[in-house]
Amino acid sequence: MTEAGHDPRDELAGTRRAADGFIFLTPHGLIFTQQHWAALPQGEFPMLRSLFREFAGAGGKLDDPCPSLASFRNRCNVLVIFEDSNDDRPIRQEEELLHHEKNLTDRNVTVLRVAGGGVFQLFEEPYELNADDIRRDLQGPENDEFEMVLVGTDGMTKLRSYAPLPTVVILDVLDALPPSIS
Repeated sequence: MTEAGHDPRDELAGTRRAADGFIFLTPHGLIFTQQHWAALPQGEFPMLRSLFREFAGAGGKLDDPCPSLASFRNRCNVLVIFEDSNDDRPIRQEEELLHHEKNLTDRNVTVLRVAGGGVFQLFEEPYELNADDIRRDLQGPENDEFEMVLVGTDGMTKLRSYAPLPTVVILDVLDALPPSIS
């Protein structure tokens, strides 16, 4: 905080603090948890590759933010779970999602599990996708870490979490997106 309680991080366009602890950067659909927001240094903004992808591009045109998931573009939202075989977080997250399969499919969400070198689908038949390409495009974790990334129909990251989330949080994020993006 600087003078008179002003937080320079709030100068990011479209920022608002939500009562549930999430920070929404609405112009681009980016969502940070309060923990990640608090980790941003006050008064200076680190060069985040994911944000750079959101804002970069000549003449206002953006490169495809996630070419490895281009087959889903304008068709459905994609929830990618990066898994570690020595961790129970992916199992807990998958169990949570399976309990809400109808809610997720009603909102046109495909759930992909990236484990080691493979990509597996939670609800449907598998697609031929490259795990390394998805990991690179979404700047996913190393093979031994858990992370979850929600990608909208526009190919942009809508949610990133390093811990399992209740499905209601994911549904709230989807419901908050403009219809053309969700």
